[in-house]
Amino acid sequence: MFAIILAFTLLSFGSQSNFGKQPQYVFNDSADSSVSLVDGNELDLNQQNQEIKPKNDVCMQTVGSTGDKQTIAEAITESCIEGQNYEITLIDAVHMEELNVDLNSTILIQGTTSDGEKQTVWIAKNESDSIYATNTLSIDVHALTLKYIDFEYQLISGDKISPSGYIISTSQMNQLKSSLTVENCNFRSFGNESSQIQGMIHIIEGANATFISCSFRDAFSQRPLIQIQSADQATFINNNLRNIRQRGQSGVLTVEFTQRINWKVVITGNSFEYCLGDSSAAIRIEAQSSDNSTSLQINNNRITNCAGTSTGGIFISQQYFKLLELMDNHFENNTARNRDDNSGCDVYINNRISAAFDNKEQYYKDALFNSQSNNPKSVYYQSTGVTSKISLNSISGYCWDPLLEPLCQCNGGTALNPTPIGCICQQNQTEEQCECKSENDPRNVCKCIPVGDPRVTKCSDSIPCDQATSIQLTALSTDICECIPVGDPRVTQCSDSIPCDSATSIQLTALSTDICECIPVGDPRVTQCSDSIPCNQATSIQLTALSTDICECIPVGDPRANKCSDSIPCDQATSIQLTTLSTDICQCIPVGDPRSKEAGICESAQQVNAFKSITISFVLLPMLFLIF
Repeated sequence: MFAIILAFTLLSFGSQSNFGKQPQYVFNDSADSSVSLVDGNELDLNQQNQEIKPKNDVCMQTVGSTGDKQTIAEAITESCIEGQNYEITLIDAVHMEELNVDLNSTILIQGTTSDGEKQTVWIAKNESDSIYATNTLSIDVHALTLKYIDFEYQLISGDKISPSGYIISTSQMNQLKSSLTVENCNFRSFGNESSQIQGMIHIIEGANATFISCSFRDAFSQRPLIQIQSADQATFINNNLRNIRQRGQSGVLTVEFTQRINWKVVITGNSFEYCLGDSSAAIRIEAQSSDNSTSLQINNNRITNCAGTSTGGIFISQQYFKLLELMDNHFENNTARNRDDNSGCDVYINNRISAAFDNKEQYYKDALFNSQSNNPKSVYYQSTGVTSKISLNSISGYCWDPLLEPLCQCNGGTALNPTPIGCICQQNQTEEQCECKSENDPRNVCKCIPVGDPRVTKCSDSIPCDQATSIQLTALSTDICECIPVGDPRVTQCSDSIPCDSATSIQLTALSTDICECIPVGDPRVTQCSDSIPCNQATSIQLTALSTDICECIPVGDPRANKCSDSIPCDQATSIQLTTLSTDICQCIPVGDPRSKEAGICESAQQVNAFKSITISFVLLPMLFLIF
């Protein structure tokens, strides 16, 4: 049996208390009863508290001085045959009753609002001027929902706080699981040490415990103000907690799990202000037995001006969570009183199993994504003797002073403008996630490559691809340096690149001698290849090996007959044409070779001519004597 205890104080009829409705951060009061979470997921309240749709008048009752019944107890004594669902509306401004119910039913109890703000105040009915025991509402199974009700404490006989126990308390009487949902309700005490309370909410066992858009204010509590133990699911959304003093080791909101698997905790969109605890202040999670089905999401909360010896913010004692999120939280002016450097003032984590994951620091940094604080090193974790301190993003938007936090890593913003301002890109971030800012960037993707780096401004020392050596090209992919049309040494990747000996004169001109070595004849790279002889000095054999693009056809005696058909034979050359040709192209002719006088290369031809002249003289002279 799931027992729920509601205990309240007497309230003077001459006065009326009103807290009003709390502002809702992301709660959508729509027909489908859904709550939009920060991460974009939706929590369907109908899964936790099935909507009550009674089909007869017995199930729907008004309770109050002019209602169908005077008390809730009277309203639920009549059997509700249609699904055992009760919908009870409190119509008086102040409802007074101690309630103890044991039914296998689903019950909705809702207050009424007036003047657009005021809602029903529910206090316990008093029978004497002494402290009374906690009154109880017990249900066997299914669900209890409370809506639009204000709860208060009151002093009796001047100094006795009432109720003496909790406002809502549950106990597990059998193995049946039930759900408790509290929406748009307000809880308030006196907030001073002389009027200490035991606590406001105490839930043991059950399927689900859900609190949405409620406020908890002005309390000095001996135990956790809100304590949830071993529920399958605990959901705490858009609530406001302010001015709470907490004794003991627990936090204002304490969730504990012992020997239970497959549980889920969602704490989203809440505000904790001026919470003071002996150990932890705002939130405490105790997971004594976890498995890979457990989930803890504490996202988009605001925790400010809270203090405890361990932490003023979130305390987590864990073994392992399948899902751990501590994202988008705002921490400000929180204090960890037992550490001089105030480390862990926002989050304190005690991991009790060292082998759960290897890199704990990165694990927690990822979990704390986009959370921010006005204190450095505000996250403290320890595990099997190892401790570490982590700084969140600064509220100012800038990195912490290097003396306080030497390494400020980028974890937000855009690639061009990462945050915090002045941060260093993380080692595993790409340029698309975090743009390289300087040559000192430790990432490999940001180091300038010696050849073909496209970041011309940043990497001005990187030589262009067209000036790369053959060895340099061999080490580069074609993504960095595309295939060059001639002489590319990356034969497999650049099969379309032609060999150097097939290159044209224009192609050679654009290439370094490292890609294509100087050719012995006709190389157009005159400065680099000064030893290359001109084409007009080439031998016949040399010309035969050259394309006509390197050395054009010569008009006389070109040995490349198939390419240079217009070149005339040497024996048909004129004297002037012979003068320009080497004897390797056109051999010396026996008589009248003009190259004998100009270059002295056909001297034998010259001697033959002189001998003929002498011979003619010896023959002609006797003939002349005979004539005369």
